[in-house]
Amino acid sequence: MNRTKYLARLGLCAAVSASMAFNAAPVANAAELSQAKNPAQIHYGVVSESDQSLLKGLFDYEYYKKMNPDVVAAIGDDAAKLFEHFVKCGIFEGRSLSVNFNVNAYASAYSDLSKVFGTDILSYYRHYALIGSKEDRPITTLKAAADAGITVTSLVDNTVKITPEVYHMAEKTGETDLAKVEKSIVKPSSTSTSSSGSSSSSSGSSSSSGSGKSSQSTSSATEGKTDATPSGGQSQETKPSEETKPSEETKPSEETKPSEETKPSGETKPSGGGTKPNPTVTVAVTGCEIDIKSPKVGDTISATATFSNSSSVPSGTTYAWYKSTDGENWGTAIAGKTSKDFGEVTEDYLNNYIKVVVTYNGVSKEAKTTAKVVQNYTISKASGIENGDIAFSSAYAAEGSTITVTATPAEGFGLATVTVNSGAVEATLVGNAATFTMPAENVTVSATFAAEGTLENTVTIKKDSSDIKTAFSESTEGSPYTGFDLATIKTDFEVAAAAGNVNIKYELKGASDYSVVSAPNAAGTYKVTITVAGASEAYQAVEPIVGYISLAKAGATATVTRTGKVDAGTYTQADFFALFTTTTNSDGEQTWSLKKGSDEYAAVGENVELEAGAEYTVKLEIAESNDYEALATPVETAFTVKTNDSTLGLDGPTENPKAGTKTVAQFKELFTLTQSGSRDETWYYKKAADQNFTELTTDVVLEVGTYNVKVEVAGDDDTNAGEVTANLTVDADTTATKLALTTAPVLETTAGGGTLSTQPIITIQDADSNTVSTATDTVTVALSGTGAGNCTLTGTTEVAAVNGVATFTNLSVTTAQESDQTVTLTFTSGTLTQAVSSEITVK
Repeated sequence: MNRTKYLARLGLCAAVSASMAFNAAPVANAAELSQAKNPAQIHYGVVSESDQSLLKGLFDYEYYKKMNPDVVAAIGDDAAKLFEHFVKCGIFEGRSLSVNFNVNAYASAYSDLSKVFGTDILSYYRHYALIGSKEDRPITTLKAAADAGITVTSLVDNTVKITPEVYHMAEKTGETDLAKVEKSIVKPSSTSTSSSGSSSSSSGSSSSSGSGKSSQSTSSATEGKTDATPSGGQSQETKPSEETKPSEETKPSEETKPSEETKPSGETKPSGGGTKPNPTVTVAVTGCEIDIKSPKVGDTISATATFSNSSSVPSGTTYAWYKSTDGENWGTAIAGKTSKDFGEVTEDYLNNYIKVVVTYNGVSKEAKTTAKVVQNYTISKASGIENGDIAFSSAYAAEGSTITVTATPAEGFGLATVTVNSGAVEATLVGNAATFTMPAENVTVSATFAAEGTLENTVTIKKDSSDIKTAFSESTEGSPYTGFDLATIKTDFEVAAAAGNVNIKYELKGASDYSVVSAPNAAGTYKVTITVAGASEAYQAVEPIVGYISLAKAGATATVTRTGKVDAGTYTQADFFALFTTTTNSDGEQTWSLKKGSDEYAAVGENVELEAGAEYTVKLEIAESNDYEALATPVETAFTVKTNDSTLGLDGPTENPKAGTKTVAQFKELFTLTQSGSRDETWYYKKAADQNFTELTTDVVLEVGTYNVKVEVAGDDDTNAGEVTANLTVDADTTATKLALTTAPVLETTAGGGTLSTQPIITIQDADSNTVSTATDTVTVALSGTGAGNCTLTGTTEVAAVNGVATFTNLSVTTAQESDQTVTLTFTSGTLTQAVSSEITVK
């Protein structure tokens, strides 16, 4: 370090130290209890420029000013000066930089970090800024630690320890002197006896009633001493002496045991000059905690309970453990889990919460895990590691956990590479340590160590330092460098080195506050740093190159185009915008307007109505953004809406068709469709009573009734699509086509035949088997069948139909044959399809 700068820093810290009392920092609450109280414990260090950048992102100026009036009194309240004080002095004195982060609480809460970082305060800040703030590590303040039952030890002054009890008392009273806070906490007496005329308090003090007799109490808080305050208001210190020690005369005996008369009541004065026994103290459970709030398979869980007036666990205390998948419904207690130690968490408890209930003397307290049990995966060290060794922050971890690999190089060597699962998991080197994120599988970690100096002359840069500094301005004003980001910087200024033996860092910092970014997100000046280092600081190969790049606001450009006419109709805003092809390089806010013909522009609303045949113009304006100027000239595009087909029409048939089956072509021939062109048509039909149309793609069976017919005609480049409808009435088909035997003839069994007992009835029907009620055709009957030549049919064999029905009344069938004859009756009428009866047997 530059000696002049070091002396200046030391003077700054000394000036503030001289103006403050380390044992009573003048703050308004308990947030700064972890500040160093003993100047001899403080060891000032150096905060690098990169660490300062991380700390600046966390630093809360208003908070630091409020919580450190001694610093403000010494150096003023300028924000830059207060931050300078923090990074040079405050961080090493245990002062907090934000209400949201206390480094001592963070270190005390997470043992995986303290095992690796020890008392290196900067390592905790780095971890929180880069990793911890993105993980599930909620304990970052003294309050959070106290609420979790964690005692916080200051990293910069190990004499400062803040128990949860101390913190809550300090928070309640506003006192920040730890000694005063601890004294203000009332502790229960371990033993207490009183004689006539005196009473004992829970603080361990005794007071005399003026009877001449004394009382004695012992307390760990006063180490055997009592402060006696007589009723006259004067105080004196009395030490236990032989006179005040209990004697055989004052020890309890059968005679002095409390009776019904002497049992304690609301009256505390002695009665009859006798000695009353001390009031009975009832011990009760006052608190309960589980030591692991976010358990993993393989963890060992225990419970800790606290009791009023008892520093140990009283006999008779019971423990009951439960598990729950939702943290609400716990069921019955787990069998065999009846002590404070739950034991190892097995896979039986995976995805379950765990709860303990501690009960004593009828009083119960419970505690539960804040997270479900998750799976753990093992972390193993590869064999064959030479010239050093590695250790892990944990032997197993859950998926997503951050694991720290700490290297111990042999003398003359440094950590060169860390490989997890043969490179399948990425590891980040930080000096002689590395971190990686635990995958959902077991991992094996390997490492290589390189001898110091082995990296000499192995590093080359694609462009030398002068080239880089030409592209990067060394002043904070910057120089033009368009379209840059980390990827282009790495391409333009590539660093090559022996594989695995160097750390190459490209860092781009933002225009507003120089915080780390991956790419420009606003116009302004950006800071670029290229650092090439070996596996540790001892291997530094190239000095860091720092420069600045300016990104000015670019001019906005835009185009809006439309090919062809637009369909008429109502559009949503999104569908309207989709009518156009729009390009722009700007992320500025867009404003769209629309006008018809020579009308005034109006903003495009949620719905847009476009009239058939109308001419419109659309206009796009783009406002200024962080990176782009406003669009200099609005973009305007004219477009035309298609016209409607005025000739489009559909006429129904002049004569109603008869019921029956129609092909697609026959159905269309019933109508007359007109349109201005030969555009595609799609036909639909439905019965009037139905709700949905059916597309006409196959034969249609028309039934008697009314139909609705719709034809959709497609649009073309100039004409909108259209739709026309018509109605269709279908009549019954009354043309006679056939005869039907509606009543069959029956011949009773008699010798030689005779008159039909049931005379036949014939109906004249149409093709759909409907009776043609207007038919008067003559129906003729004759014998048929194998026995027709041996039988005779007599009676009226020709009958004219009435209302479509021919009724026969006197038909007879006879035979002279000895053997049975089989005949049928055949009915005919002109060209109508004949009807034939079933067989009749003539005996």
